[in-house]
Amino acid sequence: MSAETIRLTRETDEWVAIDEQTGVEGRGKTREQALEKLDYGVAQHEEATIVKTPEILGGKPRIDGTRIGVFTIGESIRDGEQTVEDILEGYPDLSRHQVTTALEYYDAHPEVMDVIRNQREATKHRLRVQSRAPTTEDTETGA
Repeated sequence: MSAETIRLTRETDEWVAIDEQTGVEGRGKTREQALEKLDYGVAQHEEATIVKTPEILGGKPRIDGTRIGVFTIGESIRDGEQTVEDILEGYPDLSRHQVTTALEYYDAHPEVMDVIRNQREATKHRLRVQSRAPTTEDTETGA
């Protein structure tokens, strides 16, 4: 029988409950909220998987049970725009394990990420070409 240890601490304006074995954490305004989120996070911990389904995000890899794409998380963190903590704050329903699983997938599949990156760039280019809004160059030259 293995012992489970949960660390419960108070940070500035919230409680933080951390499962020492899994590293999963739950945060809330009250101890009860933090523990409830921890329970949910631990339940999700073993189930954090990356899936691709054609009808959601056009079949691009995403965290199962969400519409949050692996590319979005990976680019934000790897480009230095955000940290794992920023992602967890911005997506409070995600567990740390889900974010790290997405990062692992992102790093392990650079060819898939390149395809998604190229598709996004092509879409941006197409929208710029189709746009009737003046470009930066037009506004600078007074055109």
